[in-house]
Amino acid sequence: MADNLVANGITIRSKDTGATGHVTFKALADQNGAPITAGNALPVAAALASGENLVGRVTPQMASGGNLVVTTSATGADYVAFASQVLKQLTLINLSGAIIEFRQGAAGVAIPVADGDSFSIFGLTNANQIDLRRRDNSATQVNVYARWEA
Repeated sequence: MADNLVANGITIRSKDTGATGHVTFKALADQNGAPITAGNALPVAAALASGENLVGRVTPQMASGGNLVVTTSATGADYVAFASQVLKQLTLINLSGAIIEFRQGAAGVAIPVADGDSFSIFGLTNANQIDLRRRDNSATQVNVYARWEA
């Protein structure tokens, strides 16, 4: 029998069943050894206001969102920026059939995004801060999609 202290003074007493990755819980008890019953199993509920539930506490961080697309340059080597869109986060979705690479602020190290992958960029204020191109510099234009959230 092993005791593992958990939050709020609740102790879980457990015994290994011998099967890898499986534990059988024998008893749940508070710090005084008293069994936890249905009446006292959720002490967190007492902290909620009357009529409030845990689902009501989930607040989205982003209030709006939308989709963008940018077409890579016909020259291949040039970067192309997304259209202006106020946002906080941009998720690139590369279904182009080619590896693309993006930069932030039209400078710095380019980050590759493989075909079939996505990449989320946080801390932005506008989609036009991100520009991209095909990594192989091919002049064959492809579309790269993005989901923005603000």
